[in-house]
Amino acid sequence: MNAGELVPRVRTVVGEPEQVAAALRRLDEQDRLIAMTPPKPLPDGRVRVGVKLWEPAPAVVAVPAPAPQRAARRVRVVVACVVGGLALLTGAGLAVALVVREIAAHLAAVVGIAGLVVLAWAGLGRVGVCAGIHCPGCRHSH
Repeated sequence: MNAGELVPRVRTVVGEPEQVAAALRRLDEQDRLIAMTPPKPLPDGRVRVGVKLWEPAPAVVAVPAPAPQRAARRVRVVVACVVGGLALLTGAGLAVALVVREIAAHLAAVVGIAGLVVLAWAGLGRVGVCAGIHCPGCRHSH
């Protein structure tokens, strides 16, 4: 509702007959009085009148939205995941660099061990078959 807009309201006016009459007269002069009930006398000499009148609409107060807590928490989680991922990648990169550096430093030994492993592996395929080296008890004809 806009400021200055009028809305109908139902109210009860209670007081001495002269006071109530003066209040109703003021409301009628201000063109705010829509309708009223007949006055009802009360035991203490006062009167009660139900009135329907125009009243200004309540002011609408703009309340700022609360700070988005979920969004802030989500940002912290994303930042933590990104930092953790970068730390993991950095650690893996350093490990690979160290392994490559050690292999390069000991290349002759690595190649020698790799050659022995290849020869041993090739020999495993011939278990129980003479490899061509004659030993006592070997009946190999070559």
